[in-house]
Amino acid sequence: ETLAAFAKRAGVSHALFHYHFSSREDLWRAAVAEAFAPLEEAFAHGLDELKGLSPGMQLELLMRRFVRFSAEHPVVAAVIVSETMRAGPRMRWLVDRHLAPLHRLVDGVLAAGVEAAEFKPLPAVHVTQALVFAAAGFFACAPLVQRLYDRKPAALAGDHADALVSLFLSGLRAR
Repeated sequence: ETLAAFAKRAGVSHALFHYHFSSREDLWRAAVAEAFAPLEEAFAHGLDELKGLSPGMQLELLMRRFVRFSAEHPVVAAVIVSETMRAGPRMRWLVDRHLAPLHRLVDGVLAAGVEAAEFKPLPAVHVTQALVFAAAGFFACAPLVQRLYDRKPAALAGDHADALVSLFLSGLRAR
């Protein structure tokens, strides 16, 4: 769709629209930044608010927060899933601007858990990716879950968080 068509749908002049968004890419970035603002807010304080907790408890709280966020913002989950499937400028911008800080946060918790002998030394690349897609993908693929299980994923957010915490923490715990 052209910027003129977007302007018309928005009910503003093409000139005004073009003043704010010089290209479709600018419009996409602005929309994504707006959609991701609540994610950044949810994780803005990083580990500061988790100080004093074990890495396992930190990871559990981060997982629950991300599942809750993904349930409340399924469009963001869908953007994460769809835009990170192919390399390109959008994926690089999305990762650098919005996803890398969250991944570094989780990777740091995993490293602390390994260092404290609380977690198995599994590579963060596998664990963090699995966590993100298990949480976000469940809500991004809501029609699939609805069709397969006749359940609305948004209504299952708490149960989904419980399941992921159980699966991941059981699998990560050092024996």
